Amino acid sequence: RKGLLTCAAVASKMGDSGLAQSYSKTAAAMQASLATHWNGQFLYQAKIRPKDSATILGLLYGYADDGFLAPTDPKVVATVATLNTLFYASYSINERDDRQKISGILWGRYEG
Repeated sequence: RKGLLTCAAVASKMGDSGLAQSYSKTAAAMQASLATHWNGQFLYQAKIRPKDSATILGLLYGYADDGFLAPTDPKVVATVATLNTLFYASYSINERDDRQKISGILWGRYEG
């Protein structure tokens, strides 16, 4: 989505309004699709692997500074909290680090 929005802006600056509209329309469709990846508790990348840290990478690298799924969006915050809970319990190093006052949570790729 971010790449499509960037391409739309470049096409517009180059005077190609048709291409800019095409990129914008595709970005809007992608945004609508992304909005369906909320299950009421967290955002997911794919139903077959719902708790996947790749979701966070997509949110981080795909954020277009336009408010859609911003880092402070409640859905994004809930997703980070869900993955923190999952991965904290998945790796014993997280509990050891807590006892040693080392902050942070080691994450894996996905549940299981």
